[in-house]
Amino acid sequence: GNIYQEHSMYEDALAAYNKSFELAPDYKFNYFNLAIVYSSLENYSKSIENYKKFLESYPNHLQARKNLALTYINANLPQGAISEYEYMLNKDADKFTEWANYGRAYFLSGNNKKALEILKSTCEKQPENALAHLYLAQVYRELGEKQNSVTYYKKALMLDPRFNQAKLDL
Repeated sequence: GNIYQEHSMYEDALAAYNKSFELAPDYKFNYFNLAIVYSSLENYSKSIENYKKFLESYPNHLQARKNLALTYINANLPQGAISEYEYMLNKDADKFTEWANYGRAYFLSGNNKKALEILKSTCEKQPENALAHLYLAQVYRELGEKQNSVTYYKKALMLDPRFNQAKLDL
């Protein structure tokens, strides 16, 4: 399945991982692999389902939790993402690296105040975090604070010129 997945042959990857389940039903990493493939196919409900099954066996698997949180965001389910980020924070706040996406999840949930708090703090603590600057610019744009929005869009573009959305929003 991995070879198919690496070559974006997702239907073949699904078939291979499902065959792997037949051969080794106790190999729970197939759920992780299936979740990634389903996410690549933008079948977020199946992706979420498989991440959850995987996490039943490996509840502290950080990469699966990060992927699940991003899948919730892609599925427009920010509350699920917030729950995953808070789980990771409660497990090991010192190693938590998803501050920008955590703030974005609050923004997508409509809680601009909490998003602003998280993203401002992230930009202060991690001035090189281009995503945090981009997401903060979006929050300011939503709040109608044009000058702050422009400032953070410019900073995001300075840190990572590939942010096409920032170029468009300016």
